[in-house]
Amino acid sequence: SNVFGRAFVNKSSGVVRYLGRFQDYKDCEAACLSFSDPVDGAQCNSFSHHAANFPQPTYAGACYAVADHSWTPVSGALITSGLVARSNIPCGSKFLDGCMWQSDPVCLTNVGTITTQNITGSLMAASSACAELPGCIGYTVLGKPFNYSGSYEVTFKNVTTQVKGGGSGCWTFQTAYNVNNDPYRTSFHFQPPKYWMNDPNGPMFYNGLYHLFYQWDPTSNAGFANMHWGHAVSTDLLAWKQLPIALYPDGASCGGEWSGSATVDAPNGPVLSYSVQCNSYFGQAVRTNTSDPLLINWTANHVVSIASFACGRIAKKDSGWSQSTWNRRLSRPFSCVERERRCLETTVGM
Repeated sequence: SNVFGRAFVNKSSGVVRYLGRFQDYKDCEAACLSFSDPVDGAQCNSFSHHAANFPQPTYAGACYAVADHSWTPVSGALITSGLVARSNIPCGSKFLDGCMWQSDPVCLTNVGTITTQNITGSLMAASSACAELPGCIGYTVLGKPFNYSGSYEVTFKNVTTQVKGGGSGCWTFQTAYNVNNDPYRTSFHFQPPKYWMNDPNGPMFYNGLYHLFYQWDPTSNAGFANMHWGHAVSTDLLAWKQLPIALYPDGASCGGEWSGSATVDAPNGPVLSYSVQCNSYFGQAVRTNTSDPLLINWTANHVVSIASFACGRIAKKDSGWSQSTWNRRLSRPFSCVERERRCLETTVGM
């Protein structure tokens, strides 16, 4: 539960600083923004506000500042948390146009370490040294507040996506580009706004628009976890408009909504079919607004079949349509595709 497990009631501990008790999370957020520890200069880079009686009655209204944000923020009835965004700083002439130093109070793992050096000056002084190192795209500093100036040890990196497991108490600077002027972003192949993208699912042409659904973790680069179905549309397959997420993981779907497909000519319009790997079932989603030309909102987590030892087959016999879905054979390390008459059929009500 974010801070719980690292926090004590009414007490600061390590990167967690107790800010007081508030009825509204917005007051907790305001306290975070104005916080600066008088002893070590630590700033509030994340906050966590506990609702009444969670996780125990003694935590009711408790507000905590966190001196890093190596976890994913949440918003809900029990805990509300968030991250503090800081202004990015131009990388300088030695990097490509549009480059900005993105600063984050997180520690990176040991993956991608180029070298470690001692630097004197502000934390930003290491940016010039990074620009001189071949392959350097970021650096991390341990145990110094953001406004520190003096001598410190810097670890230079050629990988800056490895955060979880890196520990706490660091500042990391990495080169970043706005989506609109990223020189490394593909021009003709679709990409999500950020983070992990997996296989495309459910491509369809419907009412004059090309729809692309795809596996996406919108929160991290961890990969193969927290799978959502992203959604984008195009009129020419070149320029794409990103739409809201189509399918979210439900509480029973472990790693999220995995591979699947779409059926355009179902009796009541387009249907999305998806697999949930760890729980061995297939689900279907239908539109919540049949007049929406963009197909934005879907109902999901309607279990229609369990994994079979043959192909995955979801069919509605009385309407004359059927759809093969990709099915990883959970008992064997391979998948199968068979002719329609050889697949296991499951009658479902739509």
